[in-house]
Amino acid sequence: MDPEKKKRPLAPIFAEEADFIPGDEAFLRSCQEEEERVRTRVFAGVVCEGEDFSHMRFSGVKFRNCHFWSCSFAHGEFTDVLFERCDFSGCDFDGGYMERIVFDSCKGVGAKLTGTVLKHLSLEECHFDDANFDSSRLEHVQIVRTRLNNGNLTACRCRQVSFSGA
Repeated sequence: MDPEKKKRPLAPIFAEEADFIPGDEAFLRSCQEEEERVRTRVFAGVVCEGEDFSHMRFSGVKFRNCHFWSCSFAHGEFTDVLFERCDFSGCDFDGGYMERIVFDSCKGVGAKLTGTVLKHLSLEECHFDDANFDSSRLEHVQIVRTRLNNGNLTACRCRQVSFSGA
């Protein structure tokens, strides 16, 4: 097996594009209230500020051009999720779980990811200055051309984490 391929995180697993159902802010709120897992949805252009989405679970979901400013996703679960051109500045993902996740051209200035499990995660061309990853578990994480100025990675458990690009 190609050593470089072995180092790359696993990509998210998605249903066929035609099977995705559009979602909006109201749908997110109703899933939060009903404590339902969000599956096979695509969220485009969602804008939320200061919302509490803690303990929510997402599987096979795509977020495109969404803005979640200072929202809480604490103790949330994200599996097979794509974040494309989204803004999570000031968001709280504390104590969460993320597996097979791609952040593509996203912004997470000041995001809090402390105590979070991050497995098979890719940050590509992102801006995560001042993000806090303290005490997180990072496995098979690839950080490519991503700004992490003043970011905290203290007391993290790391396995196969790579940084590349300027």
